[in-house]
Amino acid sequence: SELRALVELAGLQDVLSDPNATLTLLAPSNQAITTAAGGVGAPDFTSPLIVESVLLTHVDNTQGLLITQLLALPEFVVVNPGPHAIDAAANPPTIGGAQVLVADIEAANGVLHVIDTVLLPQVLPE
Repeated sequence: SELRALVELAGLQDVLSDPNATLTLLAPSNQAITTAAGGVGAPDFTSPLIVESVLLTHVDNTQGLLITQLLALPEFVVVNPGPHAIDAAANPPTIGGAQVLVADIEAANGVLHVIDTVLLPQVLPE
């Protein structure tokens, strides 16, 4: 998948697969990644430093939240400063403006939710 390739490029596979971690990951769909990479003014998705910064904008490394727990919060706090506002009243719900396409994919170390947009950090590394 596109996400797996970016995780490998950024060198985050050990962080995201750490069995001792408890994570919530907003995983952009393949289409979202393709769209973001091709957009005008898009981040350089060939730079490991930029990709790491972008990916960490999708991760809460303190808890594994199911969608009902996540949508009860006012915002999603991430490793790379966000946070992302949550609109639970939207149909489908949005986090940082991204629609949740698939929720509650449970993994050994947390929960994954597929979203339709790549979330960007407030500041990208140079």
